[in-house]
This record gives sequence, C-alpha cells and structure tokens, in this order.
Amino acid sequence: MNSLGELMGINTLSFDKSNDGETPEGIGFAIPFQLATKIMDKLIRDGRVIRGYIGIGGREIAPLHAQGGGIDQLQGIVVNEVSPDGQRRMRVFRSMI
Repeated sequence: MNSLGELMGINTLSFDKSNDGETPEGIGFAIPFQLATKIMDKLIRDGRVIRGYIGIGGREIAPLHAQGGGIDQLQGIVVNEVSPDGQRRMRVFRSMI
C-alpha cells in the first residue's frame, strides 16, 4: 500500500536469509495489483492460471562476471538447465523471434 492507503501490489516472495546467513530486513517482492486482479479473475473464471514455460533454468549474469568473461552485454542470464522437453519448447520460442 502507498501512503494514501491505495493497493500497489501483492507480496509474492520475501527473503528469509541471505547467502552469508544474515537475515535481511524488509526485502520482498510483489506483483502489481493489476496483474493480481487478472490472476484472480482467471482463477474465478477457469479455476486455474496457465503460465508460459520454455523449459530452461538459469541465473543472472553479474556485471563483473560478464566483464571477466569477455561478454559485452552486461544484462541477461546464463542458461544452466534444460528440462527434458525444453529443447522442443526452445525451438518454438526461437521461431517466434
């Protein structure tokens, strides 16, 4: 909520512990309320929400890692996991770009 009492988003995730074991205070993630409303409407109408999935897992490229690896683009992910049906899904994804 903002200072006017208006709903801004719905919490979806908050940090319990960081990598060094410290507990961060007040760090969380939320989805915009407009998206939450769409999800709620879809659940009421269809009983479920279908999300896109291309069958890969990855991690964000940290800027220092990108520079050290000779990568010019400092924004993106490194794909480090492909599900069994991920290759098929990636072909479909590539055909759309």
